[in-house]
Amino acid sequence: MTEGLFRVRLDVPAENADAALAAALATGVQGVEVRDAETGGPPSGRVYLILWHADRAEDPTHRRAVAEALRRGAGHDAQVSISAEGDQWTALLAAHLSPCPLGKSFIALPPGATPPTGRRPLRIETGGGFGSGMHPTTALCVDLLEPLISPETRVLDVGCGSGVLALAALLLGARSAVGVDIDSVALAAAARNAAHNGVADRALWRGTIPPQPADLVLANLYPGPLTQLAPQLSQRVQGGGDLVISGFRTPQREAIEAVYERHGLHVVDAHSRAGWHGLILNFHPETSRR
Repeated sequence: MTEGLFRVRLDVPAENADAALAAALATGVQGVEVRDAETGGPPSGRVYLILWHADRAEDPTHRRAVAEALRRGAGHDAQVSISAEGDQWTALLAAHLSPCPLGKSFIALPPGATPPTGRRPLRIETGGGFGSGMHPTTALCVDLLEPLISPETRVLDVGCGSGVLALAALLLGARSAVGVDIDSVALAAAARNAAHNGVADRALWRGTIPPQPADLVLANLYPGPLTQLAPQLSQRVQGGGDLVISGFRTPQREAIEAVYERHGLHVVDAHSRAGWHGLILNFHPETSRR
């Protein structure tokens, strides 16, 4: 029997973040939040991985086993701390979701929270999906998509998680957005978030990539899925449209760019943050903003 959740904070050097994340995923983590110096994390050079694990009341050694697995996988300089939490996933994440600036105008915060003056609220009830707005790649994608939105823009968000990117596009005035995720819990959270932000009438959430093209395709994914989905994502980009991708660090960037170039897409703009990268690609290299 599994009851409730417990929270693990994994404090690691920034250069070990990929290994630490892989170790976390191998332990059956239910949710992940990454914080660096710019998003409420530790000083520059280190990152926090905030991990949510299912608890096992019948197994008093379970938490210790998770902590040991994380220490082994994340390296000798990793610091692991565990705290007991309650039973309600949404309430837990809302309690630990700090307001987070996104792009030039947004701030991600829980439903019901009061936004600071000068920032537009993007209300996020994260559920089990990846996407609280805190991860550097989410911020990169919002930075990149902001100037690409017009009243006619049709958006496709692949790996939408809790819907942050699709919702940002809709709040900026996009005509419509389709969010795709294989996680039904994430899709349910995304639908609730659309309602929280007053854009449910322009949003559709589904478990498979639709055949129709879009003016703007978004994909904030790990390197593996980004590579595997390159043919499908490339086919969904309307002739004059754009593809925004993120979810990879410096060692993977060259290979990711090469995969999409083989499908005719060229990098026209790029942003970086805390060792993560975000790219805008399209079929028209003459539009490069780099």
